Amino acid sequence: MTKQEEVLYEALMTTFSGNLRFLSQYDTALYERVAHLSDAISSGAYKERYFLEFIKNNGDFDIYDSHTENYLYSKKPKQYNNQAVRDVNFDSKNTISLFNASYYHQNTTDLSHNKLELFDIGNFQVQLDIAQYKYGANLALDVENKKFKKIDKFLFIGTLLGRHIPKILTKINSTNHFVCEANLEIFRLSLFVCDYSLLARSGKSVVFAIMEDESAFMEKFTLFFQNDMINNQFFKYYSTNYQVDKYFDLIVSSTIDKDPFLFNYRATMKNILNKTITNIKQYKTLDFTKDMDSKFFEDKAIVFVGAGPSLGKNIAWLEQNQDKFIIVAMGAALKRLNSHGIIPDIITSVDPQDSVFLSQFQGLDSLFLSKPIKILAANTHDNVLSRFEHTLDNTFIFETLISFYKDSVAIGGLSVGEATFKILLYLNAKNIYLLGIDLALDSSTGLTHDSSREHQKGFELDKESLAKKQLSKKQSFSLREDLIFVKGNYHKEVPTTRLFYASLMEYNQAIRSIKKADQYIYNLSKDGAYIEEVEYKDIDTIDISTQKDKKQYIKDLFDFIEQKASIYDKSSYHHLDEKIAKYDVLLELLDDILELQISSSDELDKQIDRFFNTMYMLLGNYNILGEIILNYYFVIVRFIKYNLNDRDKRFKPKSLKKIQHLYVYQLKSIVNSYKQELLRLSGQ
Repeated sequence: MTKQEEVLYEALMTTFSGNLRFLSQYDTALYERVAHLSDAISSGAYKERYFLEFIKNNGDFDIYDSHTENYLYSKKPKQYNNQAVRDVNFDSKNTISLFNASYYHQNTTDLSHNKLELFDIGNFQVQLDIAQYKYGANLALDVENKKFKKIDKFLFIGTLLGRHIPKILTKINSTNHFVCEANLEIFRLSLFVCDYSLLARSGKSVVFAIMEDESAFMEKFTLFFQNDMINNQFFKYYSTNYQVDKYFDLIVSSTIDKDPFLFNYRATMKNILNKTITNIKQYKTLDFTKDMDSKFFEDKAIVFVGAGPSLGKNIAWLEQNQDKFIIVAMGAALKRLNSHGIIPDIITSVDPQDSVFLSQFQGLDSLFLSKPIKILAANTHDNVLSRFEHTLDNTFIFETLISFYKDSVAIGGLSVGEATFKILLYLNAKNIYLLGIDLALDSSTGLTHDSSREHQKGFELDKESLAKKQLSKKQSFSLREDLIFVKGNYHKEVPTTRLFYASLMEYNQAIRSIKKADQYIYNLSKDGAYIEEVEYKDIDTIDISTQKDKKQYIKDLFDFIEQKASIYDKSSYHHLDEKIAKYDVLLELLDDILELQISSSDELDKQIDRFFNTMYMLLGNYNILGEIILNYYFVIVRFIKYNLNDRDKRFKPKSLKKIQHLYVYQLKSIVNSYKQELLRLSGQ
């Protein structure tokens, strides 16, 4: 070994050792995986595919792929790295936007419907809030000509050797970073030549997702998303374009299902808060802190029935075996069950809109609706609740998103499916069979739901049609229109929508956070998507002994659920006084911000962050007011910050003052409204 080679070797080992020390403190799991791979290579237990080579003519390092006998940088690594740095600038190119642009560009909201639904009203109110900034302070969503003052969040999609990463960091000085790589062996090579600790110095942060499966990747990306959340306006990225196709799909899916307009702060204030408190005072409310370890379901099997395509295919089996199971059905499956004479034992519904009455309950006879136990979200629409007024004894509500009971559990979820699934897990159901919980398209028809359902979406599944729905062919993204492929319950892969994918992630999260070791879950859908720790079960192999006396069991089931229910008593809500006092502190802070003489966009941005940070210190995590304000930030403040973060735009003091006033008054309205609702609940 020459002197030059010795110096080079020592430099490589120094960088590698430094990275291992960094990872051992910053990401222990990744450190252990890298160390294990290194040990396997050293012992000969693992045969390397990729090798680090120094290209003398180029003066930099390349990766040699022994399988293809190619160099990944084509022996021109220095040119590659220099070009990477030139490609990253303070513009909107290579960004993933978190804006639902249509809401900021449109000038009117369609109010021509005969009957406005909750979301129509909520969206209209939000449009009015946005309009005050658009026309009162001349804010706009100009993407094409944007030049940013700063870039907070950066994605390195693929690493290869990562030699471009420190150079890009020096150029843009980003704060929060996400680094993903599909191959652990390649990432290990990069540890010899790239100092990753630079991404986490001086107040910066980095999240690594190296050769992770989909669920782990999404968890890591969520961590990145939650870092400095109020600066989630857009993500700038650089891609190596080497084995990274799946990452774009996962990242887009992760961001699009966080669209704040799906359930905006105005709708939440009106529906979740106002309606929930009204219904708590009228209906028996379930409290999931009681008897969480009950043995009631020890020897009783449950079929949870959804409205997926597999329901219709297996309805004859369910009809024949209905007395062998406790049948829990979401509202969307009721009409199919009714047509086959199957009366569920429990009905669940979470939809807050009036339209659910027409689509799920209208036309069902009173006997069909009176016999089952009803478990409905506390924000359920009056028209749905009125269908059960004659059976209030077996009608219960549960709190969703927020629990006002002290130390109780609120049931969240994108839809009734995830909410019901969580309820069954909390009730400690031991054996759960999923039927119609497909979360994927029917393999033959392309339908998203059971064929009996009206107004549903169908997709063409031929190769040409699928290709048009693929990410690489699209310039915009949609929760309902895009198709992606996920691991199948029985098949290797199944097509699904981004909306179903978001639900799938909710099911997986429920499995990880709620399911106990002695709870067993089976999915009967052959074409369905795979849910973690859920076993596929061929419907013909199920052998469940008939209940000896199901009528008595249903009576016992009612008694069991009623034990978990409480009737409104204002004395149960005295613990809210402490929270109300904290809201007064927030209102005082907003008054202080209103009085400030703000002369620069940076100072206004600082005060916006000040309120948000103070709010989280006061309220903590998982507080519904905090969630409402966070949604306001994602809808309104994201829009403000996007405009303030403009290199070429100068704001006059008058415009800054207008933004300052609008911001304070809108937030004060939200905090005051929330405070008044809690006063109503606590009987003050």
